[in-house]
Amino acid sequence: FVVPNPVDIGEFSHLPEFGRFRAAYSIGEQARIVLFLGRIEARKGIDLTLQGFAKIKSVHPESRLVLAGPQEDGYLNIVTEMAKSLDILDQIITPGYLDARQRLEAIVDADVFILTSYSENFGMAVVEAMAGELPVLISDRVGIADDVLFSGAGVVTSLNPEEIGKGLIYLLSSDEHRKEMGCNGRQAAQKYWPQNIAETI
Repeated sequence: FVVPNPVDIGEFSHLPEFGRFRAAYSIGEQARIVLFLGRIEARKGIDLTLQGFAKIKSVHPESRLVLAGPQEDGYLNIVTEMAKSLDILDQIITPGYLDARQRLEAIVDADVFILTSYSENFGMAVVEAMAGELPVLISDRVGIADDVLFSGAGVVTSLNPEEIGKGLIYLLSSDEHRKEMGCNGRQAAQKYWPQNIAETI
């Protein structure tokens, strides 16, 4: 049988108050935040994320895309040039590596977590976002995609910027859907708690 990847989500039992991450990066309370957490590298499909995000500008002009994490092989320069060409550079925030506290603050303040990887065996950051009651938008190449669909924790798309853009608009346009998916994700994430996995072996 298959044993799921264990993810220690104990730190999500006590989340920070809303607004700390936004205050640190001068993001207003009304702005929608799409959050990526991970290495800034080509395999993560950040090019697709940028293209999809560009398609929501007319609907959510106040939105911000946070690309948080260390860069790989200078890839952030490529991301910056791509954002310029898509006319969304002023909506992109790149805080670099976030420590444990900052990561929780980012998850609490975000509206949607995004991971449009070309290939991802599992997706630990997705589980962490779900544990923080954050709805997710991920590609169907992320290993946890079936669980996200089954639990109703978010939206799964193909590697298509149009589809990614539509998924973002759907999520950002409905507080009710985001809240429901966040609750579903929180419950689904319990499956990956090490103790719960141990009990199934």
